[in-house]
Amino acid sequence: MNNTAKSRPLILAVDDDLVSLQLAEDRLGDEGFEVIVAADGKTALSLFVQASVRGRPFDVVLLDVEMPGMDGYQVCQQIRGLNDGLFVSIIMISAREDIEAARRAYAVRATDFSSKPTNWLVLAERLRYVLRAASTFNELKRNQQRLADAQRTAKLDYWEFDPQAEQFYFVKPDGNLQTIEHSNLYSFKRLLHRLHPADRGAMETYYKKLTSQQEGMTASIEFRVLDIAGDAESFLTFHSEARRQEVDANSIKTLGRVYGVTQDITEIRDNEERIQRLAHYDELTGLHNRSSFQEKLNVTLELNKASQGKLALFLVDLDGFKRINESFGHSIGDALIQAFVQRSSSELRSSKIIDRDIGPSSMSRFGGDEFSLMINCDKNEPKLCASRVAELIKDSLARPFYIGPSNSGTGKNEIEIMISASIGIAIYPDDGESAELLLSNADTALHSAKQSGKNQHQFYNDAMSATGRARLDLETELRRAIDGGQLELYYQPQVLAASGKLVGVEALVRWNHPERGLVSPAEFIPLAEESGLILPMSDWIMNQACRQTKTWVDSGLEPFMVSINLSGMQFRQSDFKENVQKIIQASGVDPQLIGLELTESVVMGDAENTIATLLSLKELGVKLSIDDFGTGYSSLSYLQKFPLDTLKIDRSFIMDIGEDSDDSAITEAIIVMGHSLGLQIIAEGVETQVQLDFLRERSCEVIQGFFFSRPLPANEIPSFADKHRNGNSHP
Repeated sequence: MNNTAKSRPLILAVDDDLVSLQLAEDRLGDEGFEVIVAADGKTALSLFVQASVRGRPFDVVLLDVEMPGMDGYQVCQQIRGLNDGLFVSIIMISAREDIEAARRAYAVRATDFSSKPTNWLVLAERLRYVLRAASTFNELKRNQQRLADAQRTAKLDYWEFDPQAEQFYFVKPDGNLQTIEHSNLYSFKRLLHRLHPADRGAMETYYKKLTSQQEGMTASIEFRVLDIAGDAESFLTFHSEARRQEVDANSIKTLGRVYGVTQDITEIRDNEERIQRLAHYDELTGLHNRSSFQEKLNVTLELNKASQGKLALFLVDLDGFKRINESFGHSIGDALIQAFVQRSSSELRSSKIIDRDIGPSSMSRFGGDEFSLMINCDKNEPKLCASRVAELIKDSLARPFYIGPSNSGTGKNEIEIMISASIGIAIYPDDGESAELLLSNADTALHSAKQSGKNQHQFYNDAMSATGRARLDLETELRRAIDGGQLELYYQPQVLAASGKLVGVEALVRWNHPERGLVSPAEFIPLAEESGLILPMSDWIMNQACRQTKTWVDSGLEPFMVSINLSGMQFRQSDFKENVQKIIQASGVDPQLIGLELTESVVMGDAENTIATLLSLKELGVKLSIDDFGTGYSSLSYLQKFPLDTLKIDRSFIMDIGEDSDDSAITEAIIVMGHSLGLQIIAEGVETQVQLDFLRERSCEVIQGFFFSRPLPANEIPSFADKHRNGNSHP
């Protein structure tokens, strides 16, 4: 079929008179129609269905009334029962011109009625009119469907209210109009009963407007209705708008109908509430977040200013929480946070220390493992009150937490975790009158508490502020020192215990400040770790140590091991291995001359991941050792899995050898254990002949300490190596 034929209206002509069918096909074809003929009702129904299946249904059906077997009325009824037959135009044709025939035709939902004999030119015009009307009707149907779809999407219902008859008319999204007797089926009293109690007064006012004589009335309301379909008692939220159409009859205005629309906005309000909570509350604990807490703190300070009251501001930080996340995973860490909030807030509420509730408005989570708390204190003894609160928080942590799948608190199938907290406290108005200053001073006090050993609370004082400013200044200067060439490396020799021959050095960083001279590592190393400057500093140390090692070898010095200390932050970087490899390759040093030292606490923080990282480092050819061994907690099973070369005994055990039998026993045990694992043993901090003799007798291979040498600048190492070349120049 060509495109022209496809565009022609498709007509199904049904008649038992073959002459009439031939005339229909010829005359209507000449008028631009495509005609398919059927000589009986059964054939007509079959052709109608086939056309629908092919995707090109008939536009009009010309249907003779008087046919043998199935007459035209029956065929019309059956077509109307088909999917594509409900709205197709059907013109019934009859030789009878009585009104009864026409009534029967319209009774079976015929579109039009015509009589024989047929005037084909007139019928052609009638067909064109029917097709235009059908096109308009179909567009109306499409628009109604679009409107219904939009209503369903927007969750809209239209309604009308007749104040005279007290009837509501609800137009549902399917387009059907329902009438509900207001007094019987949906009374105002019944509506009020389902409404949220807080919205009933507003609804009564809204209803009075609907039934009032007010001219040009408009009204709107938002209300909550009990969701009877829900599993639990919950409310749906609706917004309704109404306006009245006035009726002017014989110049007398009467009360007309009210037209309205109601929208289900439950999801909109739920989303707004969710966004509000995300903006102001911590999702994990339900406490206020930092910004929300600061807003409330500002308001509370204004109230205290008016009443001349005292307020204690607490900053609480869980000690070592990062270790919990690294060891057990973030899900256990999150559960511990929730358990801490629940236990501490519960015990504060039940205590007699304060006379008001401790709830979400008083506490907040600043992020991670840091929390804040504000409490109105006794005007005369604010520090006494604050101290009791701080002690209560610390006491709540004195008992273990049981975290795991069941959270039963019995310890069965759960992880037992002990944790402590450091607390900084600032008092209003003594330590500041603004929220910003109080928070800053409480943070300074918190830092002092952590620096003083953790698991304690400290009040802010002016000396802390001076110390804090000095630390900030020092941090700024350290940042400049890393980039400005103020750092330098010293190297402490490591010698064989038996002979004193140089076998290695440990690279130690020194800060040569242009004004202060040498700054103690005990002062700037912790600052570097706290500020994150330890990362660029560690990269600088590794670069310098590798380049210096290559320089010594190239100068003809007999090769020896150069040990470099690693920070925990540096070791946990995802690209750490690649960074080490890049530095070694850039320096050209033999990787077997480079030793990397990690503290016991770092390697045991996340033992499984540590094994993977250490194995990848061993692939580079470097040597690995645990520094300060004995001060942490090591699992023997993990030590066996670690690809280590050396254990370094911490100096704290060495210093009391000969005086403390416990330290001597521990040192001997470490040496025996290390040897059983096939590891070399290095003893740090050797300063006396007694210590050296003890270690020699226990077969400790390597010694490091002031007894042999202090750390030396790089240019003095060659002479030291030459002096101890044959191992015959030792104390």
